[in-house]
Amino acid sequence: MNATELTQTITSSIENLVKETDQAKISETMVQYLSMIGKFHHYSFNNMWLIFFQRPDATRVAGFLTWKNKFARTVKKGEHGIQIFVPCTYGEKPKTKAKEEASIEVIDTEEETPRCHAIYFKVGYVFDVKQTEGAPLPAEPEWRSRAKDPAIESALSSYANEKGIKVEITANLPVPGAEGTSEGGKICLLPQAGTRTFIHELAHECFLHCSREVREKTPTLIREIEADSVAYAVCAYFNICNKETPNYLALWQATGDEIQSRLGNISLITKEIIQGVEKYMVVPEEEAEK
Repeated sequence: MNATELTQTITSSIENLVKETDQAKISETMVQYLSMIGKFHHYSFNNMWLIFFQRPDATRVAGFLTWKNKFARTVKKGEHGIQIFVPCTYGEKPKTKAKEEASIEVIDTEEETPRCHAIYFKVGYVFDVKQTEGAPLPAEPEWRSRAKDPAIESALSSYANEKGIKVEITANLPVPGAEGTSEGGKICLLPQAGTRTFIHELAHECFLHCSREVREKTPTLIREIEADSVAYAVCAYFNICNKETPNYLALWQATGDEIQSRLGNISLITKEIIQGVEKYMVVPEEEAEK
């Protein structure tokens, strides 16, 4: 396949991804799920780490009253809360004397106009969804791809090594819920992570190699759009099952227009990875003899 044909193939793949992502965003499952997660508080980086260290398997956390009032769920008897830091301003009146209620509701004061600029922190408690019971939550749309192609992954590893990128398979990642991470010169993957995840993280690394300074200033949404669009196009090229990407991008609330607007960058890195894989692909003996 020459350069022109490869470019046309990539463009066609991204056009399909644009349509599928826009369709995923308006699906009933996605609308219900996005409505649900909009009710959760966005935690600070420090609190995210505190939650992870105390309960690595946590997926959705909220305070005692948030679970009760917003989700019609109650904390199970005997469950212990996850400690987090609660910002407070001097002079404000405590909202409650109950330890369990000094949680997500208090954190929401970050968005209010403080009475003074002096802030201190106290300990509050949140609970993971598995610690609660009651009304069911909408199911999370599937975005993790577990489809594996050992030959492609072997070639990806060789190409990563050529670029000075270390690939590590580990059972523990620093980001809860993630199946892979890119750490600037190092890729970490869960054992069960699929080939698409490997390509996604390699795409992040390739973008960094192109221009670290530009990449570090690029918004996270754009970085994720570009990396997973690359993964989609590469998987399509090598016929790897890849139906989860539209859900992944829809969960980031990416739009078709945003995907299309990054086509130049996506195409550039997609070509690089495809050519890198083909360089290191081992052709089976039966095919080589044909």
